[in-house]
Amino acid sequence: MMQTRKSKRSFRLETLTPAQLVDLSKGYRKKGMKEQDDPQERKRLFHQATLMRGLAKIKAKRLAKANSPEPSPFPTPSSPNAKVDASPTNTPRTLPENDSLLNREACQWLKAAKLQPEPPHLHLLTFAWWGWENGVRGDCPKDRTYALEMQVELLFGWKPENVMTWLFNHPDGPEDPLEQEESLLIWLRTASSPLRAASGVLSEIWYRQQADCLTLR
Repeated sequence: MMQTRKSKRSFRLETLTPAQLVDLSKGYRKKGMKEQDDPQERKRLFHQATLMRGLAKIKAKRLAKANSPEPSPFPTPSSPNAKVDASPTNTPRTLPENDSLLNREACQWLKAAKLQPEPPHLHLLTFAWWGWENGVRGDCPKDRTYALEMQVELLFGWKPENVMTWLFNHPDGPEDPLEQEESLLIWLRTASSPLRAASGVLSEIWYRQQADCLTLR
């Protein structure tokens, strides 16, 4: 007698509507609330919920912009987050995280690319976004680039210290975050060009994103 096997439900994030992404976020959050035995799994589920809600907001904004008959009267900001790019009323603040060896190395590559580093942002993120705008995708597959782009956009809305903590706490990497950071630092110091250096940064973000989002694997 032939048995029918129940097929596992699958989906592609780029095909989901903002409302469906919000529902997905609620589902992850509900699972996280129920998870009591595994703290790491609980943390992953809540992160997934936050990521899906962030993707929903970004997608909703893009759809609204695409359907708008009038072009935006505002210039395109240098980073993907217009709110973060709002001109400060006083002298731009500098970030303590930009004094790290890794961000200073990213700053040097920005200067090599004839760009002026932006004090309110992490040099590493500014450099990653520059690479993205110049066609760099790192190790991200072509059918997943939409997810990497959204992740970089989301990172601009995070606190700088949280970006650095998240990026160098890969669950499959060395236990010491400094050791994970050292790997990217070596890449930046030995890269042959700004584009090659940016590829390493975007690859690092992609692999870290994959660790949190199982649907991207």
